[in-house]
This record gives sequence, C-alpha cells and structure tokens, in this order.
Amino acid sequence: MSHLRRLNHKFLGLIYLFLSFYSGLVGLSFSLILRLELGHLGFFLGRGQLYNSILRRHALVIIFFIVIPALIGGFGNYLIPLFIFMGDLI
Repeated sequence: MSHLRRLNHKFLGLIYLFLSFYSGLVGLSFSLILRLELGHLGFFLGRGQLYNSILRRHALVIIFFIVIPALIGGFGNYLIPLFIFMGDLI
C-alpha cells in the first residue's frame, strides 16, 4: 500500500508507460480484428461500417492512449528531471 503513496517523477513515468503498454494490447486487438477482415473473402464483420468504426477506434487508441502518454507522460516525467539534474519534482 505504501507504493501507492509515492509520487516521485520516476513512479509517475512508469505508470504512464504501463498505461501505454496496456493500451497497446487493446490497439493490437483492434489491429488483429482488422487483419481478419482483410484476410477473409467478403465481409467477415458483417458490414463495411463496422470495419470503418474499428479502424477509427484503432487510430484513436494508438495516438491518444499509446503515443502521447508514452512520449510526454512516460518519458517526459521519467527522463526530463534526470536530464536537468533535479532530485525530485513535488
């Protein structure tokens, strides 16, 4: 329980990277559904509208839940204080 009370920059950066990894698994599942649709003759998902919806959700998950949290939140919170020689950000 004490690890939930730590709020240093390294712990916050690791939380952002964990969120990005978990979101990567969700984005991967959307990608696999899209590959099943493309590899199947005809409509595997039933309609073209569902394919477009999954494609849009895949793109939103990749951009807003993987790239931005990993780069800005994860690496930014973890590495920037180390680069500018700050002990801790509170």
